[in-house]
Amino acid sequence: MKIIIMGDFNADPEKFDLKYTNNTCKPSSKYKIIETLRNLDLYDTQSLMESNQQSHTSTWYGIIKKGQNINSRIDQIWISYNLLQFRRNNEILTLDDPQFDTDHALLTLKLSTHNLIDFPNPASDRHTGKTRKVFDHDRMTKKDWIAFNDEIDRLILLENLFNKYSSINSSPNQNAIDNLWTDCLKIIDTVKQSHGKWKNINRQQKRYPEASSSRCFSHLKTFLMIRKILFTLPDNLDLDTLSTLIDINFFEEALKLNDLDTNLTSTLINSSATDRNNSLNSIISKIRLRIKSEEISRTTEQINIAIEK
Repeated sequence: MKIIIMGDFNADPEKFDLKYTNNTCKPSSKYKIIETLRNLDLYDTQSLMESNQQSHTSTWYGIIKKGQNINSRIDQIWISYNLLQFRRNNEILTLDDPQFDTDHALLTLKLSTHNLIDFPNPASDRHTGKTRKVFDHDRMTKKDWIAFNDEIDRLILLENLFNKYSSINSSPNQNAIDNLWTDCLKIIDTVKQSHGKWKNINRQQKRYPEASSSRCFSHLKTFLMIRKILFTLPDNLDLDTLSTLIDINFFEEALKLNDLDTNLTSTLINSSATDRNNSLNSIISKIRLRIKSEEISRTTEQINIAIEK
């Protein structure tokens, strides 16, 4: 099992070590979390990354007390042993943006996803019959949504939510708002199960079948093929050689339709193989980003349609 535990632990590992390593007295309860994480053989990633430093970078900065800055390393990211090989780096960012009203720094951990994520295998799913259950908006009729809404209203009254959280309007506090939202989610989830319609799909079923026939998708396949053709060819190709390998006019038209620089054709001719491949990689990345944007738009549209229903 791969484990990542992170957050504001309100306990500094270095202060724990300084206070209790050579001391027989029982650690304070606030340090119990640090002791537990270590006993579970989890690793403090920032401590590992900064092992050559005399002191670790603080993640919390308090008010000045008696002429001294108060700071501590109370925010941490802990991982299991089997994730150590995937570490790339930790970074601590100070949040100066006034939108973030916090005295904490942002602690990040970068992991390599190569061989870490179990990427879907449509062929395997098809043969094993692996499926997942999803909400089927298309089969929900107007009558179904009315029943769905009525059941939500019934459960709100049954749980007495209006009286339970009546104080939020006059004296709002984050805990009450969080609890209200949790109760609302429970009701919605309950009604989804009892009054919703579901379907089982596997990964071979395209989420958006129209995506594979879109213009961007077609251009992506073309550029991937061009990259494959030109990958092993030498530096400084001439125009005649390039014209025998790819359709220059189609290439430039595809660049134009995707708002890309049509002068990139000259990069394929008067450049080294490395620069040529880098240019093609840049084009492919931009088109993939456009395809992703289109998918987000389709998702948003689907959500809006479901909300209207």
